Formats: sequence, structure tokens, C-alpha cells
Amino acid sequence: MPDETKETSKRINVRIPIELYSRVVQSYGITEAVVQGLERLLDGTEQNPQDTSKETNAGLVINLRDWIESLEEQLKVKDSQLEIIDSRMEDRIKNLEEQLRVKDSQLEKQAVHIQTMIQQRAIEAPGAKKPWWQFW
Repeated sequence: MPDETKETSKRINVRIPIELYSRVVQSYGITEAVVQGLERLLDGTEQNPQDTSKETNAGLVINLRDWIESLEEQLKVKDSQLEIIDSRMEDRIKNLEEQLRVKDSQLEKQAVHIQTMIQQRAIEAPGAKKPWWQFW
């Protein structure tokens, strides 16, 4: 293309990412790459520009379906994890309830024992003193 005259070509200015520019310069010349890219772009869309939009939309629908399926799979995994956690929590709650029953039973037994001791006067009221002649 450098041999073409100014009359048969048009100068363009474009901004492209530096990384893309570096890759193109290493593989092709900038002019050659731009011309080939534009030709390929037009080769695909010259027939019917509406067809490509339909193809693009179809591709988007397929990508959307894949994405939805992926989300559904992730939800199934999360759901199964939550079920496992839920069953573990239920087991833990049952265990804690049993421990509470045991503690309540022990507390009740201690209260009965203390009441029995009070009734037998084994425990005296605070500040109450026996007369000096009573040894027991």
C-alpha cells in the first residue's frame, strides 16, 4: 500500500491500546493490519448487516443461557451446603438441649438437697449462734 498515491487512498487517525499497537507492529505493518482488518470486517457484513445482528443476538442468547445454567449449578451447590449446615445445626441444638436438661436435673437435685439440709438444721441461719453449752 505504500505505493498507492494520495488520490486512491484516504489517511485515517485512530487511537488503539498500546499493547495492541505493539503486537501489530511486531507481526505486520500498521497500514497493512488496518486494511486487512477493515476488509475482513466488510466481508462478513456486506451480504446483509441485519443477519449479523441476528447472529450476534443468537450468540448473546446462547451465552445468557450458559450463564443461567452456571448460576443454577452454583445455587444447587450452595443449597446442598446449606442443607448440610442446617442438619449440623439441628444436631448441635439437640445436643445443647440435652445438656440443658442434665443441668436442670442437677440443679433440681441440689436444691432438694439444700432444702433437706435446712429442714434438718444442718445449715443454720446466718448469725445464729448456739449457746455455749450445746456441742452439737
